[in-house]
Amino acid sequence: MSCRRREFVEPIVHERNPLGVVGFLFSLSGVLCCVTAPIGLLLSLIALRGRPRGLAIAGVILGLIGTLALAGIAVSSEMEDRRDRVYLEQVDAERAEVVDSARREIDAIALRIIDREIERGAPLDADEIGREIAGGRDRWGSRIRYAEERGRDRRLLSAGPDRRFETPDDLSVPLGG
Repeated sequence: MSCRRREFVEPIVHERNPLGVVGFLFSLSGVLCCVTAPIGLLLSLIALRGRPRGLAIAGVILGLIGTLALAGIAVSSEMEDRRDRVYLEQVDAERAEVVDSARREIDAIALRIIDREIERGAPLDADEIGREIAGGRDRWGSRIRYAEERGRDRRLLSAGPDRRFETPDDLSVPLGG
């Protein structure tokens, strides 16, 4: 009888680190679109505890790059928003200054009409006020109008910056009581 020697070869078992694979994939996609990079970074950092660490290390590197890119985009966006807010505040301040100046000009016309009424001792009628403001234009080049409701509420009107009457930006200055 022949004696055969049998050798058993143990199968090669490859260690796997599924969390490292998932972290790497999230980090890789995060480098392309930035959004998943922080998740990939976190998963890859946790996966560093297991073996093998190759994909986990690659995931940490890619996740860090993607996360820094995401942070840079966020900071840049915030700085742009701040710059836009400062600009709009300046525009609003300039617009408010122009509107105040226009209101003062219309106030001056109203005071001139009131002075004439005081000299006369009686209110001017609509035709006389119309002649007083004839050719008068507001800051934006629109004609100044006279409006009277029920003979009591008398006002000078400006169309405002949009140059259209009966819109929210109209200026209205009362002509006394």
